[in-house]
Amino acid sequence: MVYTTQIKIRDLGKRRVISASAEETEKAPGDDGIGGSWLTVNVNEITYNIEISTTDKPSISKYENNDQTEIYGLSEVDTSGIKVPTITLKGIFDMNTGAGRKLFAALTKIAKTKGIKGITGVTNTSMWLNFINYYDNYYCNTAKSAAQDPLTDNTVTSAAVLSEIYVRVKSFNVPSTAESNFAPWILVLEETA
Repeated sequence: MVYTTQIKIRDLGKRRVISASAEETEKAPGDDGIGGSWLTVNVNEITYNIEISTTDKPSISKYENNDQTEIYGLSEVDTSGIKVPTITLKGIFDMNTGAGRKLFAALTKIAKTKGIKGITGVTNTSMWLNFINYYDNYYCNTAKSAAQDPLTDNTVTSAAVLSEIYVRVKSFNVPSTAESNFAPWILVLEETA
């Protein structure tokens, strides 16, 4: 089976990224079976999704007088923003192999633990997943080691970034027929702080 790339995911076991003391009691194991270690996953498809959130719905219990029509009625609240970005990973379990069954168990465990997860790319250094943190000021951290500017290939210390993206598991789906030994899977992750 041909895979497009690999990603790594680990269970940090923390309720919040900013609080080192807010530890969960349980961390899902990675490749070496140790809780909180990296799990390498072969994926067929990765989707990064950013959606706009807008509304102009009436605001209940807020009334205003429209000067043009002389009508007294519900006021409208116009809001606009960005929904939390999501990363969707898709792959296939080969349930005929021990590795496929082990990966299924590992992803199930990662989906069931409550803590923050870390995700990063593995095999391709130019993969877009590795540059989300570089261009996002939200993740920028000048205290980290030097980073490679993807546009100029120069080393820059002032724009160093976190080595992983912090996410939570939004959903984990295995939409497969009952008799199939090859099961597609979908892991949806939400960026978090």
